[in-house]
This record gives sequence, structure tokens and C-alpha cells, in this order.
Amino acid sequence: MLQRIALLAIAAPRWIVAIAALVVVGAAAFGIPVANSLSAGGFQDPSSESARASQLLKDKFRQSDQQLSIMVSDPAGVNGARARAVGLDIVDRLRQSPYVTDVTSPWTVGSPQAAAPLLSKDATSGLIVAAIGGGENNAQKYAAALSNDLAHDRDGVTVRSGGTAMIIAQANHQTQRDLLLMESIAIPLTFLVLVWVFGGLLAATLPLLRSRGLSALPVTYIGKGATFALMSGFPLVLLGNWDALWSRVIGACGWAFLVWGTYAYLWSFAQYAVQITLVMRDMPKVKHRSSQLNPPKTGDHG
Repeated sequence: MLQRIALLAIAAPRWIVAIAALVVVGAAAFGIPVANSLSAGGFQDPSSESARASQLLKDKFRQSDQQLSIMVSDPAGVNGARARAVGLDIVDRLRQSPYVTDVTSPWTVGSPQAAAPLLSKDATSGLIVAAIGGGENNAQKYAAALSNDLAHDRDGVTVRSGGTAMIIAQANHQTQRDLLLMESIAIPLTFLVLVWVFGGLLAATLPLLRSRGLSALPVTYIGKGATFALMSGFPLVLLGNWDALWSRVIGACGWAFLVWGTYAYLWSFAQYAVQITLVMRDMPKVKHRSSQLNPPKTGDHG
């Protein structure tokens, strides 16, 4: 089968390169959006006591361990008309959101004693705490959407967002960007190193082989398998970035192909190096290669 693939590549090299380029571009188009669909959860064991306690708080008391905190600040004081109006507006919009299970603010708790922990010492900042539903997989997304909608300055009042849900959302966003940057750099560099460096070293040995009457070393099945694994692995890795169960399986297979292909490529290179060493040591130099390739026939005197 590998021989047929090689013959096909030799017969139509441009078509093979064009098809490979289209496959890579298509895989990239499918794989790039996966960063927006990565799971943000998985940090808690559902059977642990803490996870069961969190679920009990959510079911019985509408409390969540994922919180969005919004700080409202006004130099004139949070009890002034401007800060109160902005704060109550944010509270109303949070309560209308299907993602929010409970809202606490210094303007709605009902007593100064209960509001004190939500105020700064100089009473210029007030904290709104919203419990976000959706669990550890979706709460960060909901918090980020609410923050983008609510956390902006208005009427001279400063509004900022934070809380555990926002911290995890921002950490996930930065991780997604770092992963995308890492793969966009690592995959092309790995391909170039494997093909250019090792291929260039082998090409540099051709003059040595020609001096011994050889045009090239025999191609090994390990080298063929390494090339096939690498050329198959890169598109599979890009396809594996799609947000689906089948893409995760394909992505795992793609990384397996890359690992196997890399090690097989290194092993094949080591084999070639040993073969070249044996050729240079055991075979004598050929002075006139043309005469060796076309020896005179017996009885042929011109």
C-alpha cells in the first residue's frame, strides 16, 4: 500500500501537495473555534463532601459557590442618589437574569448592620454579590456575559467586576489564547525541524554515497511509516480541536500519530546514519562511476 501511495505521489506531485494543503486549511477552519468550547470545569469530584454540600446549598437555599462581585464606587458616597440609582439598576438587571440565583447588595439587605460588610470604610464603594448558576462548567461564561453587560462606568459612577467566577473566566480565556499560540508555533516548527533538518542531513550525504558508487540508500519501511504518521497526524490534531466527542477521539489519534512518527523518524535517521557509516568504512571509492555502471561486454571491441 505504501508503494502505491509513493507511486501516486511521484505521478502527480502537484495534485498531492494541493490536496494536502486543502486538508490542512479545512482542518484548521474546523479546529480553531474549539477554544471557545473548552470545558471550564472538572476541578471537583462530584462524590466529594464539598461538592455535595455545594449542590445542597444550590437546591435548598439557592446559593452557589460561583459568585460574581460588582463594585459600585462614587466619591460622593454610595448612599448618594447617583450611586444608589446605579446600584439598584444593576441589582434589578441581575435578578432578571436566568443565570443568577441570588443577589445581595448594601441597598437591598434592609438594615445598616447587614449592609456594613458590603461597604468600604469610607462608604464610597459598595459591593454587589450575585450567585451564578450553571455549575463549574457554565458559571464562568454566564459571569463573563453579565460583566460585559453591566460593568461599565455611568453617570460619574465607577463600576468594576470580580469574584471567583470572573477569576476563573479570565484564567480560562488566557489559557485558551496561550494554547492556541503554542499550537500555532509548535506544530509548524516541529514539521520544519523534522523535514528540513533530517532531510537536509540525508541530502548532504549524497556526495559520499556517489563516491562509493551508490545513488542513494534503500528506503526503509520505518522511514515510510514515520512520514505517513507525521503527514496524517497534523491534520488529525487540527480536526481534534472541534467541539464534539468524535473530534476528541480523532485529536488523541492525531497526537499519537505525531508521537509515533517523531520517534520513528528519529529511529529511521539513526538507521541511515549507521548505514552511511558502514558504507564509508567497508566500501572502496569508485574512481570512474560511469565505467562501473556500464561495464564493457565480453567480445565487444568496438
